[in-house]
Amino acid sequence: MHAQSNAPQARFELKVFACEVLRDELMFIAANVPHHLDIDFLPQGYHQEPRQGRLELQSRIDCVGEGYDYILVGYGLCGCLLEGLVARQIPLVIPRAHDCLTLFLGSKERYLRMFEDNPGTYYFTRGWLRAIDQGLADRTGTDLSMCDLPQQGAPVGLEIDRRHLEGLDEEQRRYLEEELRRWMQIYTRGVLIEFDQFVCVGLRERVRQLCESRGWKFECVKGDLGLLQRWLSGSWTEQEFLIVPPGHKVVADFEGNVIKAVPQ
Repeated sequence: MHAQSNAPQARFELKVFACEVLRDELMFIAANVPHHLDIDFLPQGYHQEPRQGRLELQSRIDCVGEGYDYILVGYGLCGCLLEGLVARQIPLVIPRAHDCLTLFLGSKERYLRMFEDNPGTYYFTRGWLRAIDQGLADRTGTDLSMCDLPQQGAPVGLEIDRRHLEGLDEEQRRYLEEELRRWMQIYTRGVLIEFDQFVCVGLRERVRQLCESRGWKFECVKGDLGLLQRWLSGSWTEQEFLIVPPGHKVVADFEGNVIKAVPQ
């Protein structure tokens, strides 16, 4: 199996696939990365269609030609979007993240602390709002304030608790899954993740109004680009990143590592 290591010194050729919501942050970091980055962004909507997203992501990975040292995959488990993803001839490098929110918050540990302290929280970033706005305009031409927000959190809850589904019959399993989804849909708090590197006039007030219109408490937290910085720069520790060797696939890991690689 390919060994995971700290900060390689060579200049790598890296193919990057990432969610559109990460565009601003990744382009900011990429300007100061020593490696050559070829970045493709995928639509935000795959968060709601993880199986379709996995098929699209696998198709793109399969089409990557020779000449790249690694393929970087900018997604968390995101409703099992990563589960079953296969490395062909080129190793994959994936952050150990429950979903994309982990990438904005800097670590899976910080994400879990915030999730456990306030499970009924909906998170906003500039990229998340832009992707939602575009999706609504493409479909209906309506304003975000008039629509339900895309779901967050339920896939994460299911990933964390899927171990409890083992040994249940189909009816029990379906009931527990529905209860988990229902619980995670009860939002009471909206949080804007802000970065000192980006100033967007009116963003805080817009999110505040979105929260007030839904009866949510509004707060801001500082984002952390450290995890994304280490991902693009090649500072890959085993604690933070999974390197998937050729011929291996990604599966969920319930021992605290989020994801692991197993032979295909």
